Amino acid sequence: MAISTTDVEDELLAKHVAKTRAVRNWSTLCVIILVLLLSLGGLFASHYQPIVFAGGFGMGHPNGANQVQVTQEFSLRNAGPIGVTVVGIKSGHNYGLSSQARFTSPEICPRTTPHFGDCRQNRTTGLLEGMTFRAFSLTFNSPRGVLLRYEYACEPSSELGTVLGTLTLPVTYRFLWFTHTILLTESADDSATCSS
Repeated sequence: MAISTTDVEDELLAKHVAKTRAVRNWSTLCVIILVLLLSLGGLFASHYQPIVFAGGFGMGHPNGANQVQVTQEFSLRNAGPIGVTVVGIKSGHNYGLSSQARFTSPEICPRTTPHFGDCRQNRTTGLLEGMTFRAFSLTFNSPRGVLLRYEYACEPSSELGTVLGTLTLPVTYRFLWFTHTILLTESADDSATCSS
């Protein structure tokens, strides 16, 4: 039995068509997988919130007969596996205390070193001192201090003149192309007493 050239050409054409279909199917499958991965990644990124409050420290100092000045550090830590960039702390915001409390712009503390803490303390007043706030990266398990400075008037009915309440700190951070704002809450420092 002889094989004609037409049969060989038909067989080669069939193999070529099958190979072209396989390549097309594989390309389509790859595009579908890529779209699914990007969708899932975007969903993960839009809900990724690794920042936790890792403690704090506050110092108060009487500032005249009826005023107390306070500095309070919030230590932020990234508990997630991927780093984020902290881009802002809402400025000019009452952070949860009475309307008489006056806040200055938030500051950041220098990076922790093996020998010193985050924000240094003023030797005269004992208040903490930070640097002008600028965006900073927060990688896995690396704490960074954020400092709030505020003043409040002493209550005439209270000899101690303490502020009772909580501070709610709005932290804005960026992960990939998403920007999120979270609220961290901590008790207000009430260690300072008013001078009489």
